[in-house]
Amino acid sequence: MIRALSLPRSTPFLCLVLVLAALAAQGQNLQVTNANTPPFTPANLISNIFLGNGVDVTSITFNGQPVSVGYFTNGASSTGLERGIVLTTGLVETANVNLNQFGSNENGSVFANNNVNGFIPGFDPDLSPLAGGALFDIAGYTITFVPTSDTLRFRYCFASEEYPEFACSQYNDIFGFFIQGPNYPTPTNIARIPGTGLPVSINNIHPDNTTPGTPCPPVNVQYYINNNGSNTQPTYDGLTRVFTAEAIVVPCQTYTIKLVIADVGDPAYDSGVFLEAKSFGTGALRTTLATPSLDGTVTEGCADGSLTFRLPSPTTDDFPIDYTIFGSATNGVDYLTIPSNLFIPAGEQELVIPIVAFEDGLAEGAEFIALDVRRDPCNRDTIIVFLRENTIVPPDLLADTTLCTGSTPVNLNGTLPIQLPAPPTFSNTQSITVSPVNTPVASTINVFGVLPAILQPGMIRSVCLNATHGWVDDLDVYLISPGGQILELMTDCGANGKNFTNICFTPTATRNIATATALDAPFTGDWLPEGPWSDLWSGAFATNGAWRLSVRDDQNGFVGTLDNWSITFEPLYEINYTWTPADGLSCPTCPVTDAAPTATTTYLVEAVDSYGCAVSDSATVEVVQVLAAPVVTCGGYTATTITFNWAGVPGAADYVVNVNGAAGRRLPARIRTPWTTWPRAPRSPSKYRPWAARRRLARRSSAQ
Repeated sequence: MIRALSLPRSTPFLCLVLVLAALAAQGQNLQVTNANTPPFTPANLISNIFLGNGVDVTSITFNGQPVSVGYFTNGASSTGLERGIVLTTGLVETANVNLNQFGSNENGSVFANNNVNGFIPGFDPDLSPLAGGALFDIAGYTITFVPTSDTLRFRYCFASEEYPEFACSQYNDIFGFFIQGPNYPTPTNIARIPGTGLPVSINNIHPDNTTPGTPCPPVNVQYYINNNGSNTQPTYDGLTRVFTAEAIVVPCQTYTIKLVIADVGDPAYDSGVFLEAKSFGTGALRTTLATPSLDGTVTEGCADGSLTFRLPSPTTDDFPIDYTIFGSATNGVDYLTIPSNLFIPAGEQELVIPIVAFEDGLAEGAEFIALDVRRDPCNRDTIIVFLRENTIVPPDLLADTTLCTGSTPVNLNGTLPIQLPAPPTFSNTQSITVSPVNTPVASTINVFGVLPAILQPGMIRSVCLNATHGWVDDLDVYLISPGGQILELMTDCGANGKNFTNICFTPTATRNIATATALDAPFTGDWLPEGPWSDLWSGAFATNGAWRLSVRDDQNGFVGTLDNWSITFEPLYEINYTWTPADGLSCPTCPVTDAAPTATTTYLVEAVDSYGCAVSDSATVEVVQVLAAPVVTCGGYTATTITFNWAGVPGAADYVVNVNGAAGRRLPARIRTPWTTWPRAPRSPSKYRPWAARRRLARRSSAQ
């Protein structure tokens, strides 16, 4: 039996209009980038995306075409897995709509039928004995690793265009996860249907496919999801629910695992297996030090630090922690006592120990606490906490003052007399054309002198860029650390909006760029990236070195430029200010602010530095209400004087009178009948009254 390689099963032709409609409907659903597209390679898909905790990988080997493996995101609604890597027997990403070269990222109404290795059958020593036919389009990894705990796990789902009509046939595309090592003398497939010894395959999970003369009742149909002809991703007509592959392993011993997929019988009808990001691991005790500052320091009498011991899952019995305390600081004297018999209680998953440095008023210089902790049977960690003395001094605010309503605001200055370092910022201002299509360009920034030297959470303040492009949805942008870790900043975001103008990706932003629309153009301000920041520090990677921004235009029609970009790190020391109440203040979080309250207010400023040391001061601004201006009348005139009269204003301390901007005469409020006289101008009576009408009288209270 020979199956057509270029046409779908149910219709002789694909309607281009329907294909384009399916493509447009994807929006921010499943997105896939193949491993032939920088910054991705087949190897770094494993090291950056797939690997989790509790495994030390020593080698990664890939067999197949790079276009058959890739990175996927936004897959939760379609595959049950939010992001990860995908292995296929065809293309992971659509290459050419006109040539029907569709990838896994299309809808179920689109037919993925790619012959990536030609008609040359292949051989795999583990898959071939299980296949029942020749293998084509083989794609797979062999990973050598050392587990640090006793159970290896990862999550996956299988999908295929063979569904549903080729169930119970010889065309049974196959995949497997074959582990070998202690307890597994020969390669053993751990891709098994729950509760059975059966491998996950089309013939072992499918709906009813009975045809006249050929019975094919459903098998394990509870694990099957129909996607045939649907507008739902992925491309494949059927897929399984999410499974967990699991193997009992011996910690600290070397294992290999092969993750492999292949077409069976011919190279037609693609299949794929989706592997969840960061799920490949054994788990282990994780020890995390948290301090107010980035340099791992706790200050006497200031904010506490904490040491967290966390297991992958709750423990069934008390879990004792193997550790030793040493250092120049004395336990229980210089800091709050850390017991010598710590354990995670049964039913719990973590234990948190506070690190509290006592303020003793002694000039002892720098001290430290050190803990040597066994985090797993294979490894120990040494954690060092530095203790320092509190040197912060209170601010010196202005004295209490008085303010008239409507007058110039009072300036309040709470700045501490401490020289602050500027946030380390590095930039590349060279403009780069993002062309040709589907060809990434890279812009490099050399970072140096930033501490800590090992990248960790909270170190990056922002990654900002400017780009000129007429349709920003065409752009894929990734940040690559000196250690090769990859952060997805954005892929196909912003719809048909134009340009990125001073867009910054920050850990504290409230908007995710994945939700941006054309109405947000030019996307100025702070945004969360599509990928998690933790992708950059999922290991001990260097902070300093060459940081790269990789930009790719994945569509024809527009050619744009990366105008410039920058990366800013948090300084080791900074001070944050908070004024309360905020009413009447121009900037409640600035060291200097203008105050214009509407009522008498006492303002408190608190300054907190990077070590959690806090000082404060206050000032009262008394508000005096402006008195109503008196009503002035002309009381008469002589040949040499003019008399002005007004009624007394309750609360006025005195009055100031000026005429035509001349220097004012201050008249005390104690005069029973307020009055004043002014020399008469040497003019004729007919011109006198207009001149008198132009006299201006101003009154000012003592509060002014």
